[in-house]
Amino acid sequence: MYQQTIDYNKKLAQRGSSRSSGKSGDKKVASKPKLNSSAYEYRPSAAVSAAVMEDFLNEFHAHAQKNGADAQTLADIRAMRNWGAMDLMRQQIKANGLPPDSLATAMTLWLAVNYGAIHQHEGKEKPNSGLYTQLRTAMSEDKTVLAMNDEQKQRAAEGMLWMTFVQIYAQAKLKNDPQGRSEAAKLARQSLKSGGIDPDLMHITKNGLELK
Repeated sequence: MYQQTIDYNKKLAQRGSSRSSGKSGDKKVASKPKLNSSAYEYRPSAAVSAAVMEDFLNEFHAHAQKNGADAQTLADIRAMRNWGAMDLMRQQIKANGLPPDSLATAMTLWLAVNYGAIHQHEGKEKPNSGLYTQLRTAMSEDKTVLAMNDEQKQRAAEGMLWMTFVQIYAQAKLKNDPQGRSEAAKLARQSLKSGGIDPDLMHITKNGLELK
């Protein structure tokens, strides 16, 4: 699903990680990253958002059904069309002081929420972190991202936001179920790996969550 997103996730993760690494003996002060917001921000379209929702939920429902999900879970997935998920995500993004129509924002949230699921905690992986800067810097000069039009960026971003929303929903359902939270952590790890992200390269630093 969203193979194009997965493909450049792998490349951006490698670029972001390499930018954060350096030799311990290097005394040069890191220069301020050059950012090009037009590379990762986009003009949203309601029609594109509706199409992404249908594509995602149809595929998610089919996947859940194939893997033996119970009737309530399948009903919840169908009902998600009426939950205003993207409006809720936009509110959360704005509350964190980030631009909502941004590929960098979407990827940061996706990584942060999955990191939180793996380590079974909330609130420590603030979205406005070093990771957000790493991703904006990488996307500012990445040829794949620079070549994307508004629709392509929105589809990729909202695909990740839907995956993030589902992860938040799952964590809320399993909040008081230790075994379920452990399973959610495994699924989060698998989700990151499927996107080319090594979960073990993500750490909380003085700058917040970062790829190291």
